[in-house]
Amino acid sequence: MIGGRAWGAREVVEAVNVQSKALHEEARWYDEQIQQHHDDLQAVQRGNEEAWQHLAAVIVPDLDAARLDRVAATVGLPAIGRDAVAAGMQYEHDRMHRRIAEVEANPEYVDREGILLECERQIAEYDEMIAPFTADVTSIHADPVWHRLRDAGYGTGSYAAKWYQLSYYRDWKEGDLLVERHGPRLGVTTWAALRDRAIAAEAAVATLRAERETHVARRSLVDSLVRERAACEQALGSLPARQLAAVHGRLRGHLEHVEIDRIAAMFPGDHAVMVALQRLSGLAAKQRYLGEAARQYLFEPREAVYAALTRNNRDRAKLSRPKSAGRTFPAETMERRFRDRSGSLGKRRQRWEETRTHVVGFDDYDRGSLARDFLWWDVMTDGRLDGDFIPEVHDHNARHPGDRHAQAVAAVAEAPTRDDLLLMGDGS
Repeated sequence: MIGGRAWGAREVVEAVNVQSKALHEEARWYDEQIQQHHDDLQAVQRGNEEAWQHLAAVIVPDLDAARLDRVAATVGLPAIGRDAVAAGMQYEHDRMHRRIAEVEANPEYVDREGILLECERQIAEYDEMIAPFTADVTSIHADPVWHRLRDAGYGTGSYAAKWYQLSYYRDWKEGDLLVERHGPRLGVTTWAALRDRAIAAEAAVATLRAERETHVARRSLVDSLVRERAACEQALGSLPARQLAAVHGRLRGHLEHVEIDRIAAMFPGDHAVMVALQRLSGLAAKQRYLGEAARQYLFEPREAVYAALTRNNRDRAKLSRPKSAGRTFPAETMERRFRDRSGSLGKRRQRWEETRTHVVGFDDYDRGSLARDFLWWDVMTDGRLDGDFIPEVHDHNARHPGDRHAQAVAAVAEAPTRDDLLLMGDGS
């Protein structure tokens, strides 16, 4: 593959193989990073959930009646006012007490200690009665021949095999072997006696287990009543905390659909609310930035890699045919198509890793602002990374060209060209 002369089909195939190996490695890296990206987004979402819970707790830290009315009026949500909350607590209080009274009036609960002792005694007795029958049937049930002969009705009027059929003699022999193996332990010497003993044991076990189950069910009922009463007592004890959590949930559900700057306007001068809102704003920006960075540095390049692999596979198959052996291709075109792109890939990886590290690792939301034209990107990256591939960063910089950080300008590497991304700029 000397520059200046045409490439033959074999040389192109060799170059395709070398490039495809590198592309497969590159594709694996993209796939790994995309999985990590999905994990990052899930972490941001969890942070967003926590941020909303924190905001609600900051706005309504307790069930103070005056505060509830004030917040309800401020946000326009009567459902969290003092009267609504008090009514909800009273309803839950009454419901728990009614259920406790119902449980305490249940005869099974009233005599629970005696019932539990009796159930335990009965269950133990049934276990003792079942044990000998279980021993009778356990070993014979483990023998597949028993099930086949029993189901076939061997030794009974329903047995279908005739004396002149080979299956008749096979069953006869296997039945005798079963009697030899299990008869001494069961005290029987014939197939009929063995069958009757085993079937009787099966029936006895089934009957005894059904009777035992009635005591198990009664014990479970008493246990469930005891647990339910305890749960009601616990629910009463945690009623204020649960009601506060319900208020937080209603407040969040109401505010989620309101712009952050409007929420801020509802609570002017409240520093704690402002910081909580900044956290939500910063997390939303973090999600946007990660999405745009993944599109720029992962998804679009990976799509180009898979397109290049598809083309390489097609070209390899085409050029491996005998009729293509004599084809030639311009050296300049092939050298451009198969040139080493490790440098551009390295830059792309570095940009992605730097972007991800800065954005994912950022958690100092106190440094943010709720100003409409505030740019979280500059805070998250300390102005050291170029973010013009992100629409809101590009638009902000276009509006404020003098505000761009000198560090960011100095750090801007040459943007990847379309040819680098597509990996297919051969002109053919």
